[in-house]
Amino acid sequence: YVFGDHCFGWMRSVPVNGTELGAVVDWEPMLGQIGNITIFGLDSNGELLVATLDGNVYRITALR
Repeated sequence: YVFGDHCFGWMRSVPVNGTELGAVVDWEPMLGQIGNITIFGLDSNGELLVATLDGNVYRITALR
């Protein structure tokens, strides 16, 4: 589950396994404050997209 704060520009996620929730992951150390998040989506490869109020679209990919 991925969620963010429109006003402060942070993003967090929680892994879900069935009915069990894992620890909250704070993405700010990796992404910084990305701006006013307006929407989340998936591209055709299933990668997470995040759009902000200022018109930026970010693709969140796995660290390798």
